[in-house]
Amino acid sequence: MDCVLVKKADIVTEHLDCGEGNDFKIVDVIDKSHGAPYTVGVVEMELCEGVEFDYDDDAGCCYMLEGVITLKENLSGAVMKYEVGDVVYIPQKQGLVVTFSTEAYAKFVFVTYPHWR
Repeated sequence: MDCVLVKKADIVTEHLDCGEGNDFKIVDVIDKSHGAPYTVGVVEMELCEGVEFDYDDDAGCCYMLEGVITLKENLSGAVMKYEVGDVVYIPQKQGLVVTFSTEAYAKFVFVTYPHWR
């Protein structure tokens, strides 16, 4: 069989150390270990003051499932509220750093191309 099904019970996020003041959990659900040319994963955040990711080597697309996240771009200074049902595209761009923050619980699905790690 070529298709891969990952059941909800098997999607368990793990803490990623993003510094003090950041409760950030992530899991790669589909990635190169499955033969995929991209990574699909889930992020859960709670009371995050600011988690930075650079987009020098990959592009991302995210779909918000729960909560609200504030996204801030370093290059343009743009600040966006990312809410349930919203989709955000983050291009691969040299020097681009996006900061994710939230004052409460938030959960989203992400896809990166190629793989983010």
